[in-house]
Amino acid sequence: QHKLPDNLEEILISDMEISLLDLIIESNVVKSRGEAKRLIEQGGVEIDGVKRTRFDEVFAIAEPFNLRVGKKSFFKVKPK
Repeated sequence: QHKLPDNLEEILISDMEISLLDLIIESNVVKSRGEAKRLIEQGGVEIDGVKRTRFDEVFAIAEPFNLRVGKKSFFKVKPK
């Protein structure tokens, strides 16, 4: 129904910048870097509701944001 769950699992990132690929690896949803790349390239990753398809994209972790990996895995990413 395109709504976020009430209780999002949190991922705390200590780096100021992180690549999308490394962020997906941190979520522990995928088993390998190759699987993470395929998931990203096929449009299975969203940040704050926006699809991301470049696995080499780098994000500055200044404010918390919502991350969706696959169809059912939702996270709140926060700086440490």
